[in-house]
Amino acid sequence: MNLNECDLVIVAQNPDLPTHQRFLSEAKKMGLKAQVLALDNYSFTISSGVPTRQKQNRWVIHRTMGVNFDEFDLRVSAHLAASNFRISNPLPLLIQMRDKVAQLQTLQELGAPVIPSLILRGNLEKENGVRIQNFIRQSKSSRFILKTERGNHGLGVSLINGVDSLYSWLTTLHATKDQRYILQPFLENSREFRILLCGDQCLGLVEKKRKSKHAKNFKHNAGHTHFVPVNHPTRLHRPMLEWAQKIQTKMQSDFLAIDFLLTNKKIHLLEVGLCPGFIEFEKASKINVAKKVIQHLFPK
Repeated sequence: MNLNECDLVIVAQNPDLPTHQRFLSEAKKMGLKAQVLALDNYSFTISSGVPTRQKQNRWVIHRTMGVNFDEFDLRVSAHLAASNFRISNPLPLLIQMRDKVAQLQTLQELGAPVIPSLILRGNLEKENGVRIQNFIRQSKSSRFILKTERGNHGLGVSLINGVDSLYSWLTTLHATKDQRYILQPFLENSREFRILLCGDQCLGLVEKKRKSKHAKNFKHNAGHTHFVPVNHPTRLHRPMLEWAQKIQTKMQSDFLAIDFLLTNKKIHLLEVGLCPGFIEFEKASKINVAKKVIQHLFPK
């Protein structure tokens, strides 16, 4: 299908993900012409002159956050924006929240309860050494999470047991000149929750639970957990819902997921996802998320 004939284009690194197929299915039911644009097999031309813009209700759903430190997906969406498509989520927001450091800085400006994080460049001595020691002491933890500045699905996230192991990791990363990592304390005995929002509507709150009590993986990504809907939020959950609404009001996204950790009755904002998967959420909540998102983009 020619892109110029499409009402909806899904820009994706992997065109075969179930989330993308759900969008295509719901778009077809609504009588929309839709297709997935696979980034690994696409080219476009930049020509002279100012692009002609027409007001049309055509949308791109941007479904990648640049895991490989590659900005090609943003260039493609910018090209489509110049070709009379509207981008969801808004392109400036996708750029602003491009990596986890940018996210943390944005959330810090809002006063959100983020997990204390250390972003490090250079050797482990002098000022950096003092900063690392202070971070370890203030975290009151002997276990740490080391995560890449970009990544999803739990890729690039490591659990470090003990200060000696932590220094070994940091020394290796410095020696290999690969310090694009964020250091955080590991929050013991935490419960993880996710809130999905579409426009100004909260689609629901779920708790992520391990698929097996004997699972050794500490991550709560979809491959290791199942979702349990929280149909009757208590006072423990309400701060999460309030923060989710505050963040959505500030960001004005079309569709996002916000993950929280709950430890000892205290919440920590873990991550904001601008292109989250929602298959497990749909199964747990019985909410047609794909339909909600497309209806938000194409109101009657």
